Amino acid sequence: MSKDGLTCHPCDCYSVGSNSLTCNPRTGQCHCKDGAVGRKCDQCEHAFAEVTTRGCEILYEGCPRSHSENIWWPRVGALNVTEVEPCPDGTIGNASRFCDYMDSWLVPDMSGCMSKAFTKLNDQVKTAKTYPHTNLEM
Repeated sequence: MSKDGLTCHPCDCYSVGSNSLTCNPRTGQCHCKDGAVGRKCDQCEHAFAEVTTRGCEILYEGCPRSHSENIWWPRVGALNVTEVEPCPDGTIGNASRFCDYMDSWLVPDMSGCMSKAFTKLNDQVKTAKTYPHTNLEM
């Protein structure tokens, strides 16, 4: 529900980790299965655990499938590797995330993602620098 309390938005519950696709109308919190956490029930408490239909299961030889920064990061079957995925909707480029042997997934590096609107502006700036006497609309 929105801040004004009048508009409802989809719960967007993760069906694998949630008991239903409905949520608390005030907080947006989905009703999680045992072991699943997060507003959408799309995470596990343990860093090396993955939300499955059987609850949260720990992986011993890699990083679990997980959701972060609006990207679903796949299960990785090795440690100390970097995974690269396309940026979330509305942006272009690639994001990366390191699977650490001590801490599981680290925070995603989103520095390779750029909004589509900014990309157009960036192209205009490059053109202006290349052709300084060009009259561009900014």
